[in-house]
Amino acid sequence: MSTPIPTPGPSAPKREFDQILSGDVKIKKIHNSNKEYEIKFNKKNLSKVLLYQVWSSTSAALNGNREVKEIKATKWVKAAFPKVENGSVPPDCNAIALYAPVTCQNGKKYSNSSLAGCAGQTNCTPYVPFTPTCVMELRDDEGKSKKHVFVINNAKVKDGRVVFHVSSKDIDPNSTNKVIKKLKKIHTGEFHNARFDIDSIPDLNADCVSTFNYLLQYDPNAPISVNTVCNNDVNVCIDNIQGSYPNIPYNDINTFCTGAQTINESTGYSWFISFGQAYTNAGYK
Repeated sequence: MSTPIPTPGPSAPKREFDQILSGDVKIKKIHNSNKEYEIKFNKKNLSKVLLYQVWSSTSAALNGNREVKEIKATKWVKAAFPKVENGSVPPDCNAIALYAPVTCQNGKKYSNSSLAGCAGQTNCTPYVPFTPTCVMELRDDEGKSKKHVFVINNAKVKDGRVVFHVSSKDIDPNSTNKVIKKLKKIHTGEFHNARFDIDSIPDLNADCVSTFNYLLQYDPNAPISVNTVCNNDVNVCIDNIQGSYPNIPYNDINTFCTGAQTINESTGYSWFISFGQAYTNAGYK
């Protein structure tokens, strides 16, 4: 880097998208869990995820240019519910302060900010996983619609199949209303063409694109394009860079791609700067 990178100003308003997914599902209760259920989607009858931009309360420009797009369901799950590894902490760490979990520049999670400090991580943000509210619509044999409301606690791709872990315990937990209780009930069994309306998520590429373009102002000769890096998939980013620059060590590429996908402009640029150094060390510059 020939020019020091200053701290950027406030982020521009970001697009947010509601999501719709449908397919054949099998629902079962998870044993030894806190009222949690598993929803497993059939591979053969699974739609893409339709994302449609919602109204913005802060940007007339965004409201005048609303985006709609479709994403393969497995790719959407990996982007919206990324796996976050636990960071390692030195055995002699004496941290006792208790805080909420945090994620740091290395892309890893720590139980609290004091433990992160022991691991040399000082620029961290609260860890708040995406747990969206969802309305599931099922139809009985007579074609009548029944709606159910719950929270998607986690989602994953297992053996090529999309799997949700859901629970309704956080939906209006103190309500005695019979209608709400009925909506919260999760039925088990196999169902065809179940529809899932999932609440808003920020544009998954927005932070990556804005940060990368911002950094390119200070290193316009950077060898990586924004489309190579910002694609909602760390593994695709790694594959792209390894294919173009095989002499760069995997760990340096992984740190760079993880940082680009998960870190926004307010939390630092170590991932970008260290990649530049690795690029030079590998003889490309």
